[in-house]
Amino acid sequence: MSRSRALLAVAVAALVTGTAATLDTAAAAPAPAPGGPTISPVVVLTVADNGRTVGVHPGDVVEVQLPPTFSGNVMWSWSFPQASDPAVLAVLPVPTPYGTGFFRATAPGRSTLTSVETCTPVAPGVVCSALGIRWSATVKVG
Repeated sequence: MSRSRALLAVAVAALVTGTAATLDTAAAAPAPAPGGPTISPVVVLTVADNGRTVGVHPGDVVEVQLPPTFSGNVMWSWSFPQASDPAVLAVLPVPTPYGTGFFRATAPGRSTLTSVETCTPVAPGVVCSALGIRWSATVKVG
């Protein structure tokens, strides 16, 4: 895990627990302080998880990572992920780039996370001819 990624994970943990915290996952570094507060493991969903259903428990944190890509003179970027039922998956107020979002499982149920990938020209005179591409993953909390 990169240093910036580890720091972001700690920031999410602090927001979720309301205190300074360390992330409780096998890939996180440094190791949690003995007796320090932790959060539930983070489930990470990526472009490869399009159409997938995952199960989590109340209190778990779900992260969506949909980074932009470049093809020729266009950039393909994802909108901020949206939860179909915010009572089941509440968005965490963490500053993130487009296509990335953190959600906390707050109640039993199902919520579908969605995002749309759109084309943006990065050079003068370039026109995008493709429509947006939809991504979704369903999260079952129980």
